[in-house]
Amino acid sequence: MAGAEWKSLEECLEKHLPLPDLQEVKRVLYGKELRSLPFIDA
Repeated sequence: MAGAEWKSLEECLEKHLPLPDLQEVKRVLYGKELRSLPFIDA
């Protein structure tokens, strides 16, 4: 990957890891996955 530009670590991981591996890496890096919160437009 010499010369390749990264926009973010997350983008690189999402591009190159299968979903189960990506979920485990995110769990190790960030802890338990949080659920999305709904936001109401004001």
